[in-house]
Amino acid sequence: MTNSRVGGLCTEYEFMPGFKASMPNSPGSLEPKVVSDLELNKFGLEFRSPDPSLVVPFPAGRAMVAWRDPQQTAEEIRKFSVKDVTAYASFFEYLNDFARKIAVSLFKPPPTIMLAEKIADMVRGRSPLPSENPVTLIGYDQ
Repeated sequence: MTNSRVGGLCTEYEFMPGFKASMPNSPGSLEPKVVSDLELNKFGLEFRSPDPSLVVPFPAGRAMVAWRDPQQTAEEIRKFSVKDVTAYASFFEYLNDFARKIAVSLFKPPPTIMLAEKIADMVRGRSPLPSENPVTLIGYDQ
């Protein structure tokens, strides 16, 4: 992946049609292959895992705090919504399962438009999430 704009990993890019983000948008998002290939540990790179990992401030002094411990995060969510805390674990399992199945990689060409549309349909609930990797099912050349 090449980027002609200043900012490197901090620049926003479109990883699927209509979906944009910057690489360091989430904890640990510096690709391990990049760290290894550039031997960044030889230059003193150390990863720190802050705890809390996320703080979202709201007006009037309230804040949503996410911790590394899922139970501690669940207790924080409970302060805002009992309904949401019950869905928290299953939601993250769904996201992790979905990410494994679509197998999008920075080191491969982006998905075809056809694949992106089928994935979008799965996300919207218009078609079921297959038990196999949809990239393989659709015939995307990996």
